[in-house]
Amino acid sequence: MNKFLMTLVLFLSLFFMACSTTVGDSCTEDSDCDTGLLCDTSFPNGYCLKSSCNIYDKDSCTDNSQCTYFDETETTYCLAKCNENSDCRDDYSCKAVSNNEYRVCLPKE
Repeated sequence: MNKFLMTLVLFLSLFFMACSTTVGDSCTEDSDCDTGLLCDTSFPNGYCLKSSCNIYDKDSCTDNSQCTYFDETETTYCLAKCNENSDCRDDYSCKAVSNNEYRVCLPKE
C-alpha cells in the first residue's frame, strides 16, 4: 500500500473515532448514538444512554458510564460518570443518585 493510501486510511479511522457518540452525549434520535445506545429525548437536548443494564456487572456499561438504579421507577440506565460539574454537559450537573457511591451527569434542577 502506498504512503498516500496509508495516510488516508489512518485519517479516516481517526475521523470516525472522533465522531462516535458515547453515553451522555446529546442526541435527537437513536441513530445519533453509538450502537446499543438509545436517545432519551426527555433529557435536555437528548441523552445517549443504555437502558436495562446490570448494576452487579461492571461490564454492562461502557468505560465512562455507570449502571444507575432509580428507586422511583425501578429501572436501570448507563449514565455518564463524573467527579465534578465540569465533567458534564452545560445543562447537566454531577450528582449522586439515591444511595449510590458514585456520581453521574444528570439534568440541572
